[in-house]
Amino acid sequence: MTRPHQLARADFDSLATGGGGPNAIRHLVTTNRSKHLALLRAVLDSAEARPDSHGPLAPPGAAWDLLAAAQRDRPEVVERLLRHPVVAVWAVHALRRLHRATTDPAPLWVALGYLHCVAAAAAVLAGLRFSLDVPVADGAVVLPTVGLARVPHVRERWAVATAGGGPGRLRVRGPTGTVRVDGDLTADADGWWAAHRLRGPAADLLLDDLDPFRGFTGRLPPSRLSEDELARWQTGLTETWTLLTEHHAETAAALATGLTVLVPRPPAGPFQPYSASAEDAFGCVALSLPPTAVDFAATFVHEFQHSKLCALLDLVELHRDDGSDSRFYAPWRDDPRPLGGLLQGTYSFVGVAGFWRAQRRVDDTPLAHFEFAHWREQTRRAARTLRNAPALTSLGRRFVAGMSEQLAAWCAEPVPADVLSTARLAAADHHATWRLRHLRPDREHVAALATAWLAERARPLLPEPQPTMIPATEAPDDPTPRTTLVRASLADPDRFAAMTADPRTVPGTTEADLALVTGDPRSAADGYLDLVRDRPDHACAWTGLGHALHAQPAGAALLHRPELVRAVHREVQLRCGSAPDPVRLAAWIGVT
Repeated sequence: MTRPHQLARADFDSLATGGGGPNAIRHLVTTNRSKHLALLRAVLDSAEARPDSHGPLAPPGAAWDLLAAAQRDRPEVVERLLRHPVVAVWAVHALRRLHRATTDPAPLWVALGYLHCVAAAAAVLAGLRFSLDVPVADGAVVLPTVGLARVPHVRERWAVATAGGGPGRLRVRGPTGTVRVDGDLTADADGWWAAHRLRGPAADLLLDDLDPFRGFTGRLPPSRLSEDELARWQTGLTETWTLLTEHHAETAAALATGLTVLVPRPPAGPFQPYSASAEDAFGCVALSLPPTAVDFAATFVHEFQHSKLCALLDLVELHRDDGSDSRFYAPWRDDPRPLGGLLQGTYSFVGVAGFWRAQRRVDDTPLAHFEFAHWREQTRRAARTLRNAPALTSLGRRFVAGMSEQLAAWCAEPVPADVLSTARLAAADHHATWRLRHLRPDREHVAALATAWLAERARPLLPEPQPTMIPATEAPDDPTPRTTLVRASLADPDRFAAMTADPRTVPGTTEADLALVTGDPRSAADGYLDLVRDRPDHACAWTGLGHALHAQPAGAALLHRPELVRAVHREVQLRCGSAPDPVRLAAWIGVT
């Protein structure tokens, strides 16, 4: 009899603090395995309802039978394969295809044929003698976690090949040629790319540059790493795992239990590393190669937190869909986030703050102290927002309370005063820029203030309606570079010196930004004033001006209610044809 998964209260509370002991992580892994099996069963049942879905391939049941045969001979092999995160990503995609909820350039039989590829991979790993037709996509047959066969001379985008073999032997016979691999399937051969694995102290990870579903959304073509690139990834992982095992033992144990796959991806841009995880890909992290072991470890922590919470949400309900379209400020995003997204981000950055808390004990540098101070306070702010969310369930409130208590304790820990001040200004900068981009003050209130300003009266003490939130529709055309510059100045003075020599190094950087970060607020204020006069809608110029004047009344207004200052500035200019002095206007508006 199948028993439901039940998470112990102690394990739930342990996860809520951002960590989670070995029992909790193992329980999440076990739960995720059950989820994979349920998804595969759902694919089989849905495919049976559409007899034409398998096209020229054998029905999905034949692939399932081969999986079962491999399970009987080598259960540990099939167990690892069924845990493979990309299997769940594919299964969700296949179900959406079967129920006509999504589209894909591949025919349905090719999409469903991934199950045949999984079964063939299981047979290869188990050393079975077998033969099974599998789909060919753009000349390639992928055997998940095993490798990719490049069938020669295939002209059609979608075709059929027969995979077969026995112990230590693989044949993939396509319509125009055959790939033969004898002996070591873990090494590249003619027509064969073997799956890459990275190994470190207590770590054994698949580095997946082949699977079409490794990108989480849509198909990705294979993107084979060069030998030099593979060596850099291996060096990076070795250094990272050494750091984790020596100084973050509990984190290393959790990652060793749950993390299984890395997907190499290009950076998002200059000084913009890429990392991502997905709801249905527990234990898989897509990322660009981080520059240091510390960055690598912090990325692992960040993304694995998402995996943990997604697995927990498969077990318990932390919030309900109340039908609202409410959006909230998330201190790590430029766009307003729904409640679920805010919960995910908060949990992720509880883990990040905890990582830097431990790291600064062995890395007593300004950057380590900055990251800890920055993320503990930003995350605590988000947790306060969550605590007031009516859509939280009772378990959700308990979970958020656990995060909040952990963050409150961390916020009481000392941080060097200069670094703490820098972290708080960076936080205020981000929040003010977000407000300018997404909040619009009440028009009547703006008009009343503009009238009073033009009449040279004191600012009237009027009721102030809540501003309207405007969701993001596109990426901002004025990127925010200042926190990137701050981190560079703390981490590597030589590298930062190169940035100051050429502002174009970090996209969006202005001379005013460089003056601000290098400790010249007067020149920065002058530069931002020029930018505001030239481009009155430039959000980063307004908040940079607030940053430069943060110790003055005008700066306080620009950091606490920049959207109101800018709106009144615009209204006054529309009425009289000339713009008011931004600093005088901001000081007049104030913060109350």
